[in-house]
Amino acid sequence: MNVFLIGDIHEGAANHDEEAFRAAVELIRRTKKEEPATYCVGMGDYTDCIIGQSDPRWDPIEVAEKYNIHDLKDLPRKQMEYFMRTIEPIRDTFVAYLTGNHEESYTRHHSFDVYGYLCGQNPDAHKLGYVGMLRFTVTLKGKPLGSVDFALNHGAGGGGFREGYPVNKCYDVFRNSLADVYAMGHIHKLAAEPDRIKSIDHTGFGLAWRKEWHCLTGCFLRSTVEGSRGYFEHKPGKESDIGMLRVRFRIRKRGHGGKRWVKEIEVEKIYLDEGARAVA
Repeated sequence: MNVFLIGDIHEGAANHDEEAFRAAVELIRRTKKEEPATYCVGMGDYTDCIIGQSDPRWDPIEVAEKYNIHDLKDLPRKQMEYFMRTIEPIRDTFVAYLTGNHEESYTRHHSFDVYGYLCGQNPDAHKLGYVGMLRFTVTLKGKPLGSVDFALNHGAGGGGFREGYPVNKCYDVFRNSLADVYAMGHIHKLAAEPDRIKSIDHTGFGLAWRKEWHCLTGCFLRSTVEGSRGYFEHKPGKESDIGMLRVRFRIRKRGHGGKRWVKEIEVEKIYLDEGARAVA
């Protein structure tokens, strides 16, 4: 099973990397064709949603050039329509959507519910809100073999100053949650750090181990672009990581005689930067 975690696209911003985002859509489409058990979870901030005097970040120069002056009267809707056209080849893979701070900020000050509009166009996907939990279960002949639990949060915090900040922030955000994969976006970095958690096994006389992942899901918004002055460039911090995550999950037999079903989870960081379509 593949689960792609993709967010912070910021469609409509001048610094949005449209080429990289289309490459991500194509990668997911090809993966779905080769491995049908392929799904996506949207992590929020699909569109930039920055417009008008109610938002101090508003700067018309920072709107992508493909939008014209007539689009400004309904810009977030136009951005969301463009986003949905771009993901059309993989729209059926989305099983859940989070909302992001950009969608929430716009909706608080305007009558158009950007996130609600997205979910209304995709009624088969779960509408999780800003924070949610999701379970994927593998069955064989109707019998559950194992499941993977995701704790999801669009995210909190800023860019940070030190190298370890992104994953440390992820640990803080999920300190009161229990899952196999903890994932957040918002700070535009890619990270995937595994932990081995020990406990007493089912016999009561030995150790049992479980693997957990703390992850950040990257973005498709560049921090620095020539000729542009994004609202975040005046703050210190690292350059954004263009890309997404792929969680690979399988159930197989292990132990003496293959009697025990166990789950195996791996998380891959997929960088889609400067035309480099490599997986790290």
